[in-house]
Amino acid sequence: KLNELLSRPENAHWKGKSLEQIIQGSTGAVYNQASQVWNHNFYWKCMAPNPSSTPNPPTGKIAELIERDFGSFEEFKAAFTAACLGHFGSGW
Repeated sequence: KLNELLSRPENAHWKGKSLEQIIQGSTGAVYNQASQVWNHNFYWKCMAPNPSSTPNPPTGKIAELIERDFGSFEEFKAAFTAACLGHFGSGW
């Protein structure tokens, strides 16, 4: 929908602008659609695996709770994987 909105003559001034520039300077439907695109991109970037493949275990209170309930982060990952693989669903 954003591309559709930007193709309209009244929105021609947004051509060549970055998504962030459009969000910061627009209002109404253009702002809403640009913000949705940004949110979508941000969400999926957050879901990406650790790009450097370096260990990234939890820390702080969540690490303490995992240790308390599962014994270790490795044991938590094994239990989580087993639960996921044993659950029937669409994947969403």
